[in-house]
Amino acid sequence: MKYSKSFIKNIDILSKNNSINLRSEPIYSVFMSSNIMCVVIRTRLLHYCGYVEINKQLGIMSDMDYNHDIFNDIDVHGGITYLGSLFMEDKRIDGKIFVGFDTSHCYDLLIPTHHLTSIIGTNSSYKSFRWTVMETIKLSEQIYRLQRSLNLNNEDIK
Repeated sequence: MKYSKSFIKNIDILSKNNSINLRSEPIYSVFMSSNIMCVVIRTRLLHYCGYVEINKQLGIMSDMDYNHDIFNDIDVHGGITYLGSLFMEDKRIDGKIFVGFDTSHCYDLLIPTHHLTSIIGTNSSYKSFRWTVMETIKLSEQIYRLQRSLNLNNEDIK
């Protein structure tokens, strides 16, 4: 995935006065968990999103609606906020369907700044790449169990 020079420059500017170098965190990663493809990406707005591939039949059963009752028992940060294809320059994810979540909710900090906590509130926190990977793994385990309960073979995802 390619980002513009201005995107990278903004990361550098934001990193300058903060406790973490945002360049030290990956922008994009594809990995397997529970035999399911997972994707974590930092968006152009600087927050991370986590995505988990689902069986195409699950997409059909949910009417391609992430608010469908079939996902009611999924526990992930902020709830599922995406269902569909990912439009990225990566052949590994072409033609696949994903559910996902984002880390850009009311008390999510887009950059790790402790001085903002006093303004926004003590419940606010920065969701790092590592944190987002762990939450994506948690989502993949739940999707794996959901698909098994519906007799959807996780090996047939492809």
